[in-house]
Amino acid sequence: MAMSNLPPALELRGVDMHYGYVRALDAIDIHVNQGEVLGLVGDNGAGKSSLLKVMSGAHQPTRGTILVHGTETVFHSPSDSTAAGIQMVYQDLALVDPQDVATNLHIGREIRRWGPLGWLGFIDHKAQRKRSEAELEALGVDELLLSAALLPQPPGLAYFLRGFLAVLQYDPATAAPVLDRAVAAARAAGHVSLESLSLGMAAIAEHMAGDRAACRRLLDAAEVATAGLGYPETIMLLQARTLTGLFDNDLDTAGTAAAEGIRLSREAGDLYSLEMMLLNLGCAILLGGDVDGAEPLFAEALRLARDLDDRVGQYCLLDLLGYRAAETGRPAQAARLLGAAETVQAGVGATVLPHVDTLVDQAKQSARSALGPSTFDKEFQAGQRLSRAAAIDLALGVAPASSSPSPLPSPLGERLDQVAQLVADGLSNKQIGAKLFLSEHTVDSHIRAIMSKLGVNSRAQIAAWVASVDGRTP
Repeated sequence: MAMSNLPPALELRGVDMHYGYVRALDAIDIHVNQGEVLGLVGDNGAGKSSLLKVMSGAHQPTRGTILVHGTETVFHSPSDSTAAGIQMVYQDLALVDPQDVATNLHIGREIRRWGPLGWLGFIDHKAQRKRSEAELEALGVDELLLSAALLPQPPGLAYFLRGFLAVLQYDPATAAPVLDRAVAAARAAGHVSLESLSLGMAAIAEHMAGDRAACRRLLDAAEVATAGLGYPETIMLLQARTLTGLFDNDLDTAGTAAAEGIRLSREAGDLYSLEMMLLNLGCAILLGGDVDGAEPLFAEALRLARDLDDRVGQYCLLDLLGYRAAETGRPAQAARLLGAAETVQAGVGATVLPHVDTLVDQAKQSARSALGPSTFDKEFQAGQRLSRAAAIDLALGVAPASSSPSPLPSPLGERLDQVAQLVADGLSNKQIGAKLFLSEHTVDSHIRAIMSKLGVNSRAQIAAWVASVDGRTP
């Protein structure tokens, strides 16, 4: 049978989704054919997440029809959608605490131990690891990350991507050996471009690990490999030069490389690299003592990070602009920005870069000294409760530094309002408890109370309610 004659693998007809007075989805029609990869794009708050949660059974639509392979279906839970072959991979890192690979693969489908222990809920971790290893080997994890058309030997790019993610998380112990394998695979395949990219990233990883000699050797090799290549390889080399310069306090080298990176990324229209290079040049200028000179660079970078939804960049820039506020006589604003940055950082699970960490400590000490411990803690906690959008507005001067966050016009009360806002920020019960000095059990009780008072039954609906009353993006 021709593919065009088959019913869609998944189809939604006239789907509405309401959270109280908030209409997240309105008469949505969409279908995904068998073998099709479909991209779903839209502005923040457009309803992308709500639509996907309806597709995966996490939410039930207010009205409308779902069909799987042409058969009308009702998903009462994600288990129903899983049974139909539909699952959701969430981007929210705060859904569960960090787990090992085998545990992640078995969330919701854990293997129980045999006998009475299994009846009591004990997990057979050995069986889970064994099945995970078999599944990953069968899939060929490296090949899964690539299109074979991109590279004669796919594992090279897979190793690079793994190393790149480890560098973003400031995990050089993981990044360095993986990037070494990326370099070796690229050389074996004669892939000069990938070799150049991997060498530059490996240099950054080695410097993070404290091996400056290896960093210098890799950076020199990257210079040779990059000669005559194009923009992607050049921008990576400039990024390596910039970061190693910042780590070594060689501000002239860092500033020169970052300025060239800004020029090239503007010409190429590469907004992500432009954001990174603006941040890097701002750091070089700031570390050189010119606080005011760094501010417009950080502001432009933060606007880009907001538009790109780069949360790693957002928390770093909120920290840096918090430092500037502390250094320019605005300790209350500094405390709020530092608190907001900590919340965003917790959400992405990243580690603060050393040169930024030092500035953050200085800013906290300065603001605490100016405000006094009690007032500093109050302002810092107020910053922790800000939405990302509100924190970015504060950093960019859209919101006045001295204003207090407007209380939510709600029936919840102050403590439940705080919990609701942190739920909307994507924090887990454990993270909310740490922020508000509550036990996880108490947080869970508060969330149940919020759901009862608002007449909702999920964290996503709480987030949508918060969005409806204070204008944030859930």
